[in-house]
Amino acid sequence: MDLIDITPDKVELGEILQKVGFSSTEVGFKYDFDFFELRACRVFDPFRGGDVYHFYAYYVTPRSIGELDFVIPSFVDSYEQGVAFIYYHLRKTPGKKSNIPFWLIEGYSYYDLLPWRSREIEQERDHEAFLKAPKAFVEYEYIKIIIKKLKHMVTLASDSDTVKFSFDGEVFKIVCNNEILAAAPAKGQKWEKEAFVKTLSLENLPNRIQHRSHSAYILDDNLHFLLNKMKIINNDIEI
Repeated sequence: MDLIDITPDKVELGEILQKVGFSSTEVGFKYDFDFFELRACRVFDPFRGGDVYHFYAYYVTPRSIGELDFVIPSFVDSYEQGVAFIYYHLRKTPGKKSNIPFWLIEGYSYYDLLPWRSREIEQERDHEAFLKAPKAFVEYEYIKIIIKKLKHMVTLASDSDTVKFSFDGEVFKIVCNNEILAAAPAKGQKWEKEAFVKTLSLENLPNRIQHRSHSAYILDDNLHFLLNKMKIINNDIEI
């Protein structure tokens, strides 16, 4: 359940409706789209914990009869997001595509401002960054040995202990206390930097892994290895 977010920088949707040409009624607003009349009224939504605008309409075209029924939060981030909400809910309505009001065309251009679209964009950017991140692919036989050594090392580690991971394009290397803990042949793209992490951050490495090669990569100041994400720390520490 998403609670209604009412903050000083929010815009009341009714103000936007009036701005784009909705006329007032006894209970809310209405807008004439030629082949249907869209009405809206502000009501309390117990599932969202606040007020929303309930939109509804019946339409008739030469090929179909239908209805519209949707809600939009009573407070939105901006005018642009408000018209984007309305566009989203009307985008598949059948009927005439001529005489579309300019504000609804604006709503189409602001589609990326919708909350779920913003999350999708962020996910797309994260995925693109993941694809671009240089990776070291280590074969299963070596990964088994690496996990065993790392798990043993964690049992002996203190809070201040660190481990260095590196990949030169051919060898995936792990160094601890100035000693090479593991050096395994690997495929992939050379890392631009080394990754220093707290030894204790490796305590959640899996006991069992799939029988295949596994990747290690650096992304957003984190080392990703065997389904774990470990924060990279200051690499000035001598290990």
